[in-house]
Amino acid sequence: KDYSAAYVLLGKTMEKLSRQGEAIQTYREGIAVASKKGDLMPLKEMQQKLNQLIHSSPWFFTYPHKSELGESAPFLIRPWVI
Repeated sequence: KDYSAAYVLLGKTMEKLSRQGEAIQTYREGIAVASKKGDLMPLKEMQQKLNQLIHSSPWFFTYPHKSELGESAPFLIRPWVI
C-alpha cells in the first residue's frame, strides 16, 4: 500500500481500460502516498496524469477550498443516466 510506483502503473492500466474514474481515484491515493514518502518522480507523474484526466472531462469543475495538499480540490460531476 505504500509503493508509489504501483499506483502509477495501476492508474495507467485503468486509463487503458477506459476506467477514468478509477484512474483518477488511484492517482489521488498514489499522490497522497508519494507525498508522505517524499517520492518526487512518481508524485509528479501522477499529478500530471491526474490533471490531464480531470481537465479532459466535460464534467470537471474545481471546488473553491484547499485540499490537504494545499491545492484547489478538483471534482467530477457525473450526469444522471436514464
